[in-house]
Amino acid sequence: EGPFLNPTKNGVHNIDVLIEAQSFTDIEACYGAENLRPQREGKPIPVKMITAAPERGQMMKLIPEIASRGIIYSVGHSEATYEEASEAVGRGATMITHLFNAMRPLHHRNPGIFGVLGKAENLARPYFGIISDGIHLHPTTIKIAFNAHPDGFILVTDAMHLVGLPDGAYPWTNGEQTCNIVKKGSKLLLENSDTIAGSSITLLECVNNFLEWSGTGIPQA
Repeated sequence: EGPFLNPTKNGVHNIDVLIEAQSFTDIEACYGAENLRPQREGKPIPVKMITAAPERGQMMKLIPEIASRGIIYSVGHSEATYEEASEAVGRGATMITHLFNAMRPLHHRNPGIFGVLGKAENLARPYFGIISDGIHLHPTTIKIAFNAHPDGFILVTDAMHLVGLPDGAYPWTNGEQTCNIVKKGSKLLLENSDTIAGSSITLLECVNNFLEWSGTGIPQA
C-alpha cells in the first residue's frame, strides 16, 4: 500500500515519501526487481499485491505489466474519477483497497471508484475491501457496497500493531518522522488530529459487525 499514492488521499502515509511511477523501472527500484518475479520455478512471486493511484504519473500504462506478472493491482488512496477507475479495471486492476476510504467520494454525476461495482461499460467488476469496524464506514454504507457487488465483497480489518493493547498513545515511525498514534477503544487517530490511523479491530469482530448490519447468514459472512 504505497508509495505510489495520491498525496491528496494519503491517509496516514507521509506525503514526503509518496512518489510517481514514470516507468516500470521506478516500480522495480521501489520494491526490488527480484521481488516482482518468482524466486524459483513453482514458487509464488514475493510481492502479491500493489495498491496505487492509477491517475498518478504513468501508472495507468503500467497496470498491464504489473498484472501480467501475477501481481494484484488494487486501486486505492486515489482521486480517480469513474472514467479513470474504469480504465484501470480495463487494463487489469482487479481489486479496490478499503472502498470509500482515502478516495474520491460517490457523487451522483460521477460515481468515482465506487461506480465500477456497477455493470456499466461491460467491465469485469473488481473485488473490494471493506473495513467494518463502525468507524471507517457507516453500517448502511457497508450494506450498500455489499448489495452492489456481494461476490466481490471482502472484509478487512485495516488493523495496526496496536490490536489488543490498552488505550493510550504509542510511538509510530512514518517515513523519517516519529509521531504518536492514540488508541481509544477500537479507534486509532494520529495524535492532535482527526485522521484515522488504521484500526485495532479483529477479523472476528469485523465478521460479527457485518452479520449484525447486513442481515446475512454466517455461511455467507
